[in-house]
Amino acid sequence: PVGSTILNSSIGRYFAKLLGYADALIFVSYVQRDLFMKHLKAVLDSPIPRSYVIYNPIPDTKYSKPIEVNAGYFGGFSPLKGYYIVLRAWVRVFSRHRDRTLFMTKIGEFIKKSTVLRKNNVFAYGRLEPNELEQLWSRVGVVVVPSIWQEPAPYVVVETLLRGRLLVASRVGGIPEITAGAPGVRLIPPNNIDSLVDALDWVLSMDPRDTVELGLKNREYILRRFDNERSVGELIKVFERELHR
Repeated sequence: PVGSTILNSSIGRYFAKLLGYADALIFVSYVQRDLFMKHLKAVLDSPIPRSYVIYNPIPDTKYSKPIEVNAGYFGGFSPLKGYYIVLRAWVRVFSRHRDRTLFMTKIGEFIKKSTVLRKNNVFAYGRLEPNELEQLWSRVGVVVVPSIWQEPAPYVVVETLLRGRLLVASRVGGIPEITAGAPGVRLIPPNNIDSLVDALDWVLSMDPRDTVELGLKNREYILRRFDNERSVGELIKVFERELHR
């Protein structure tokens, strides 16, 4: 719906017209390409340019063993990222796991100061410095990505697996495409509180040693799944192919 609104606005139509002069389009996931093309066909009069999917290079993120198995949310104060969904689910989860904590980053001041959330072991932060963020990651064993919009290739999903953490995420956008086959990932329907509660309970009830083992398997998976040299090679091939047409 968001993409449709943009592409059907006056700016969107102008943008679509400019795309008619493009030789090729490059997308970071197949889901992104499919969604974009679907809306583009509705407003573009000229033939649709050739398209390619080349995944973003993965960062050089090192593994760090979690010293605690708490939950982390790094999506910020955006309804589309689902911060309110994880909060509603956590209140129920905390009644079963009172020794665990939910950490949230890039969150508004009123949440940070909420005494109700503190009683439920919810700790919210603004933007953290790199060293502060590293310390926070050491206390997180599972990351929650409860998005309700079609994110093409969310960075936090890749970083979570590279860091060797478990992931609970909405089955939307490019998330299933990135994580399909990862053993320490639980995908849930978007905006489904019950499913999120069950998924978090699955992780927090786990033996910490199993959490670490599954997290390591997640890291092995993402390193096999994405190869930076291959991505760069594919991008160069696209440039060469289009230059010689």
